[in-house]
Parts: sequence; C-alpha cells; structure tokens
Amino acid sequence: MDIIENRNCSLRDEKRKLLEIIAEENEDTKTSTTLATVSCAISQSFGNSGMVRTASCTRCTIQGEKEDYERLVSSDESGSVKELWSVSTIGLLINKFAEGSFAVFVHGRSVLYPFFGVYLNMNGNTYNSIPAVFATIWALKIISAIFSDAFPIMGKRRIPYIVFGWLIAAGCLFSASLIHDYPEPYYAVENCTRLPSVVSNPNAPDSALFYILNLCGVLTGVGIACVSTDALIVEYAKQEPLKSRDRILAYTNIAHFGGSLMSVVIFGFGLNSVAYGGSDCDSWFDFDTILTIYGFMALFCIVSIVFLTKELTIEKKKLMPLKGHLSGIWRTIQSSLFLKMAIYIFLSGCFADVQSSASVKIRIYYAHVQPRTTALVGCVNSIFLMTSVAVYTKYFSHLSWRTTAILVKAIIIVLTMTAQLLTIFDVIRDQYFYLLADETSCTIFLGILVYIAIILSAELSNEAQEATTYGLLTTIRLLTSPISTAIGNTISAPFNVVEDFRYTRDSWADKLDVAYAVICTHAVNVLAIVAVFLFLPNNKFQLSRLKAESTFSRGKGIAFSVVIASLFATATALILLSSFPQTDCLFIVGGNGCN
Repeated sequence: MDIIENRNCSLRDEKRKLLEIIAEENEDTKTSTTLATVSCAISQSFGNSGMVRTASCTRCTIQGEKEDYERLVSSDESGSVKELWSVSTIGLLINKFAEGSFAVFVHGRSVLYPFFGVYLNMNGNTYNSIPAVFATIWALKIISAIFSDAFPIMGKRRIPYIVFGWLIAAGCLFSASLIHDYPEPYYAVENCTRLPSVVSNPNAPDSALFYILNLCGVLTGVGIACVSTDALIVEYAKQEPLKSRDRILAYTNIAHFGGSLMSVVIFGFGLNSVAYGGSDCDSWFDFDTILTIYGFMALFCIVSIVFLTKELTIEKKKLMPLKGHLSGIWRTIQSSLFLKMAIYIFLSGCFADVQSSASVKIRIYYAHVQPRTTALVGCVNSIFLMTSVAVYTKYFSHLSWRTTAILVKAIIIVLTMTAQLLTIFDVIRDQYFYLLADETSCTIFLGILVYIAIILSAELSNEAQEATTYGLLTTIRLLTSPISTAIGNTISAPFNVVEDFRYTRDSWADKLDVAYAVICTHAVNVLAIVAVFLFLPNNKFQLSRLKAESTFSRGKGIAFSVVIASLFATATALILLSSFPQTDCLFIVGGNGCN
C-alpha cells in the first residue's frame, strides 16, 4: 500500500509540474511536448501495472491538454478576432450592445432612478428591491442555457434561442407601452416646480407593479437571448491562443458597455423634467415611449442575428442528451475548483453589493441629482469603464488577479463612503461632486473587476457545455442580488431612513441616523475583500492548473446547493415582502412596523 500511495503522489506531482511548465513556458513548444510525452509515459506505466486507478484517468487527460495547448499556441493569433468583425459575425457585437442596454435594468439603479425613484416616489426599501427582482429573473436564464446546449433546433444550438428570446422581449415591451394608462406623478408639479409638500397621486407607487411585471417578462426574453449569445462568444474566444484568448471577450465587453452608455443617455436626457427630478419643464419622452424604443431595438437584434451571424458547428458526438447534460452539470457542481470559484462569486456578490436603503433618498434630497446630470456623468463613466478594460487588457492583465481585486475593492469602499458622508453632513452637497466621487471614480476600477469575472467564467466553461457552465456561474452571481438587498434593508431598518421627512427636515439627528446606516453597510462591504483573499486565483494559468487538478465531492456539492437554495429562498421572500405596500412596513424587510 505504501508503494501505491508513493506512486500516486509521484503521478500527481508529475502532472502538476507538467501543467505548470506548459502554462509558463508556452513559447517553447518543443520542451512542452517532450515533458508531456514523458509524463504520459509515466502514467501509462502505472496504468499497465493495474496498481493505481487514478493513473488511467489522468494519462489521456494530460495528452489531451497538451494537444489542445499546442493547437492554441500554434493558431493564428489574429484570425478569430478578425472573424468577429466580419459580416458573418458582426451580429454578435450588435446583440452584445443590446444586452448592455437591457442589462442596466438589472444592474443600473441610476436608470431606474427618474421613473421609479422620483416620479413614482417609491420608498427606499422597495426601490432597492426592484433591481433584486430583476436580477432574480435574469438568473433564470440558466434554464435556457441547459436547453441551448442540449437541444439544437434545426441543427443550431444558439441562433434559434436568441431569436425566440428577443421575440418575447419585444412582445412584453410593446404590451407595457401600449395597453396601460400612463400614471400621474406622486408629487404635484406647478409652474415648472416639483412640490414635495403636495401629493397629487398617492397611488403612484402602486403603478410600479404593472411595469415591474412587464419588465420581468422583458428580462426573461433578453436572458434567453443573451445566454446563447454569450455561449457563442465563448466558443469563438476558445479558438484564440491561450495568451490572447481574452481579446474577443474584451471587444464584446466594450460593446456591452457601449449599450449601457446608450441607455443612460436615453433615460437621462429623455426623462429630465421636474416631475422626474430634473430641471426641464417638459421631458423629451415618457417611460412608455422609451419602452417602445427598446421594443424596436429587440426587433433589430432579431434581424442582425439571423442575417449577420454565423454559428459555429459542433460535432454530433460531442452533443449530450438532457440526462447526460444534467449529469454533467451535477458533476461540475461537485468539482472542487467550481465550488471554490462559486463560493468566491457568491460571497463577493453578497457583501460587495450591500447598500443602505438611504442611498436613493441621499441622491434626491441631499445631492439633488438630476437625470440629465446622471446621463452626462454616465457617459463619462462608460468611457472610463471601456478605457479601463482596454488599458488593463493591454498593459496590466499579467498582474495578479487577487492583489488587483483586493486593491480595487478597497478603493471603491473608501471612495463611495467618503462621498456619501460628505454629502450627508452638508460639507459638499453638489450633484456633480456626488456623482463624480461616488460613481465615476469607482467606475474606473469597477471595469477591472468585471473583466476578471468574465475571464474567470470563460476559463471555467467546459466544451459542449459553454452556455450551461457560463450561465450557472452568472446565475450564482445574480442570486446574490436579493441577498445583498435584504442585508442592506435589514441593516438600515433600526435607523429608520426610508421616510422622506427625515431628509426634508434635515436635522442633526436625521443626519446621524443616515450616516450610521451608510457606515454599517460599508462595513459589510469589507467582507468581500476577505472572499477575494481566500478564494480568487492569481491568474488564468493558475486557474488552468487548478482545473486540471480538481477533485470531486458529492457531499460538498449537495451541501453547497442546499445552502445556496435556502439563502436564495429566504432573500427572495424578503424582497417580495418589501415590494408591496401592504408588507413593506414590516421590520424584517427594513420597515418601521405595520399598524
């Protein structure tokens, strides 16, 4: 038995050393090939002896990894990038641009701010719950990912699902904009002035439910389309050499940011009347008109994906039936590397996204942020975001992911808390200062975190299961939104910072309560740094090595699934309770208690 254990250890050590050399000395193909051959020969000698079962499981894996690596190293480094810009694939960039436009509903609170936050005057808890509800719907795209991988339609796994998703989105958008009477604003508007002391439509917050439900349908369709688009992009990315594999992801990520920029401009300039918290007497659009614009955008995406996109083919022998596909997903969840990365994504999202219920009220009453100003700063933010990704990709992608993420998260926490506290205590109450200090300065660094997360997801995806693996990781990240929102609302509850009079009165006691809520939520943000330190690899080469050495545990997979499902169910229940006027007053969702 000692001999067997020693040979086991020797084999694992040989495999680990081989993979390290393959990753670090990728310029020397001959050396890599020689070492791979030697390692495979060692593995075969153990396998032929019949003494070590693990040897037979690893010898072909090593040879396959070596062949895949040689293919990647020897391939044309510019070929796949050029192909992405061709007439047959430009539709991917168009769809990624549209995805960014729609994704702001999930991630861009500033886009929801004019209509839901100001016009309908939703309270802080309910307003914070909207992105969480949308994120939950967005997370369900993992179901579409499974079908996209397992059930080709007319021989294609991606394009039919993309078309189907955009059709659903277009239908819900036109339904929301055409069959419902547009509500009056909550506060009265007279002589181009918003009057916070005069309520003209007390039922305005109730109108939000109709729009939220329709937008949930929109995001369901967009999610179906986007998960297949992302999977197709990952397939193209994996045709690149290992050293430059991230370039396609960078280009499509920039297109995504460009779409986000367009949405910020539409909402900021289109909804800038005093009723929406702006300075104009009349707005360019109303919310229904904007939904109509997005409906036509969805139709254009259908045209682009049908006529301007070429789907890559996959060998039939690599396709799996649904049962085998689900088995593959379950095996992926049991992987030690996947569990480690999933825990990182989950904990990082839960803690990094926590914010106080007072955030939207600080923008309205203390900083006096206008939608147009938000749009202008948002344009600057998007430019900085795209620039930071491009610069990091070209000059700094070799740096340690772990060190970079820790520094970035620490800087973001310090900048956002400083901006909010200076605004709360009336040191500087200016909308430009607030947005530049709270958002722009952080956006420069946020793009780096987004980029690292995308590369992480792409490298973890498995062949023939790109959409499922990618969607599974994205789902875990999105499921943190209701949890982080529930944490933020619960932490803010003792300070009673959701009522408007706390901000219009603006007493010292009110300022202290708001400040305490902000400080407590930022203290939770620090825990995200701990998650980075414990779980994030240093770079993609270390990630590749860990992937090759990954082990499997059924018990850990079950435990992780149960914990995630339980936390998600609890957080979702809290979010739903905070979304309705009858229950948003409960203490457990951050309210002041119901009479």
